[in-house]
Amino acid sequence: MIKMKNILILLILFFINSLIAESKNDFKHEERILNVLQEYFENVDQKNANGMLKHLTPDFVLHFDSNKIMNIKSESDFNILFNNWKKSKKSKFKTTKIESIDIQETHVISNYAAVADVVFTRKDANGNNIRTERALYHLIRGKGYYGSPIKFIWGILTKWSRPWKIYMISNIELER
Repeated sequence: MIKMKNILILLILFFINSLIAESKNDFKHEERILNVLQEYFENVDQKNANGMLKHLTPDFVLHFDSNKIMNIKSESDFNILFNNWKKSKKSKFKTTKIESIDIQETHVISNYAAVADVVFTRKDANGNNIRTERALYHLIRGKGYYGSPIKFIWGILTKWSRPWKIYMISNIELER
């Protein structure tokens, strides 16, 4: 009889724990990541390369509108890409309006990596919509996974003191 009581109590505790876990779905760094993305978009709107770089890891990946993936490994690589973009018709907008954003934690190590699914609209100087796009912004605490295993472990152990940075941006098809 005592075994049945213990089993029943354990089942009830397990059920209550499940309910609490479901209600704690919020990712505790969502607000910080949202701020990073808003600042990044402000710098994109201002065509401010240095401001954009502040929010990117030293080695990051871009995957836009093609099968080619660009691995940007230095500030000079970024500046070449940025200057080409600035001359293209893709940069001919005044502001960006974030339509929706969904931020999720994505790594087995808590509070270390996340992805933001962002739908945004580019607007001209008169506030008219130019185009709406959707992209995934992959973020990590600190500079990322680069370096020796010791640097990787040190990065994980000190992640609490590191800022969120974008390590990959890839566009995806906008659902219609």
